[in-house]
Amino acid sequence: MSTEAEVIQSMETWLQARMEDVHTMLPGKVQSYNQETRLATVKPSVSFRSLHGDIIDIPPIDSVPVVWPGSTDFSLHGTLEAGSGVMLVFSESGIGGWLRGSQDMEADDETRFSLHDAVAVPGLWPVSRVPEHLFRTAQWGMASKDLEIGGTEDGKASIANTTTTLKA
Repeated sequence: MSTEAEVIQSMETWLQARMEDVHTMLPGKVQSYNQETRLATVKPSVSFRSLHGDIIDIPPIDSVPVVWPGSTDFSLHGTLEAGSGVMLVFSESGIGGWLRGSQDMEADDETRFSLHDAVAVPGLWPVSRVPEHLFRTAQWGMASKDLEIGGTEDGKASIANTTTTLKA
């Protein structure tokens, strides 16, 4: 192998090894959820393969903030049962200080894209395991196991549960 090829191979190996510590998004399953703090323990649903081919099981991640749509004017949130699917997104910088409200984040943080700096977004499921709700004719809406609030593009809205349907 030529010197140039060796340098390129060394750089590729270094980059692959470095990328093992960079995490962007993973599917996960909620193990537990505290509705008051909106923090969850989440088990990533995939394993990693190391540079040397070893399978690495990722342990559950504690104190993961759950991101529900909302603003200072409204909040949409709910409960998360064990086994609920979430999308784990990993921060480009450490978020612990920001979450505690005690400091601004520093741009040059050693925990970039770390497994410890994740947020969870509810609703990511394998296609074969998407939860079934009451939705039948609604084109948009919100649903739980026993309640549906939905509507159609022509302006029809409905509220239904397992025993009653209200339409407006």
